Amino acid sequence: MGMSGVDPLGDRLRAERRARGLSQQDVATSAGVTQPYISRLERNDTNVELAGFRRVASAVGLRLTLEAAHTPPMVSEPYGEDEIANRQYLIGRLAAKRLTAQRIAQFRVWLELARERLGDYSYFRRWLEIIAEGPSAIEATMTDATEFGRYMRSVATLRPFVSQQERDSFYRPEPPSTTE
Repeated sequence: MGMSGVDPLGDRLRAERRARGLSQQDVATSAGVTQPYISRLERNDTNVELAGFRRVASAVGLRLTLEAAHTPPMVSEPYGEDEIANRQYLIGRLAAKRLTAQRIAQFRVWLELARERLGDYSYFRRWLEIIAEGPSAIEATMTDATEFGRYMRSVATLRPFVSQQERDSFYRPEPPSTTE
């Protein structure tokens, strides 16, 4: 066994070759390489070309793939254990990626309507100021991991930027699409 309890690639290759009853020469012929090359691979010689290794792996029925040594957490946690605040922060990050002139215009209209209907709250005024500063100010606010950012973001506020489907998919293992 190699480091971290993982078989080195050559050891795995040798085990598969033997399990299939193949000689080193059989594999070399099938992969279009020499028998000494197979021997070097099985000894975990690091001075081999990846393309050759892939051909040899294929010849014994293996597929060479790469995977992350560790998977970073999908959910950033700038708010520690506060899951709702952390999710709101992620939605803010997604919204910042989805900024378009049309969405900014929709956001402005939504804020004006909310302001007329609910009153002239400082929250609405502050967002209108941020919009007037431009997309970079909106993005900075959406991704601000402080209490100010938390206060300025809410699911209702982000509706013009991020659809419900996008919000739902943001918490699934696959990353959200960043194309329009």
